[in-house]
Amino acid sequence: MTETTGHNFLLELGEGTRIWVSDKNEGYIAAQVKSSDRSNVTYSTEEEPDKVLSIDTSQVFLRNPKNLEGADELTVLSFLHEPAVLMNLKTRYLNDMIYTYSGPILIALNPYKKLRLYTDALIKQYCGKPLGKLQPHIYAIAENAYRSMLTGGFFLKF
Repeated sequence: MTETTGHNFLLELGEGTRIWVSDKNEGYIAAQVKSSDRSNVTYSTEEEPDKVLSIDTSQVFLRNPKNLEGADELTVLSFLHEPAVLMNLKTRYLNDMIYTYSGPILIALNPYKKLRLYTDALIKQYCGKPLGKLQPHIYAIAENAYRSMLTGGFFLKF
């Protein structure tokens, strides 16, 4: 009986499969599979498509489809692992979207700059709206908590 560890369940990745590859400097880098076998994946990065590299399968993670990149709700991701979460948050952060839902939890990243996220107009937008109807925001969480207090509920409702 052969024991498998790490991500060796990704034994036969087809050519062109979108992957994240562990990297000492960047954490994870976007790549595409050239070929694979039981223990290694041959790939090229998006930044250097002509350069072919090889890595152990335990250092490979499947990427989400492009239409899910920057999703405002982490639970909709096809693959929910460390690089998927980090890269989704990074995509949103780079687009000044500092709030992301993970189920009923609101993840907030410090933008380290002023953003127009706390205006009276935004407060009015979120007033009376159920959680999840608009982009993730602290106002959505506050509105949900307020409505729950009024109705005697104690749980977040999506």
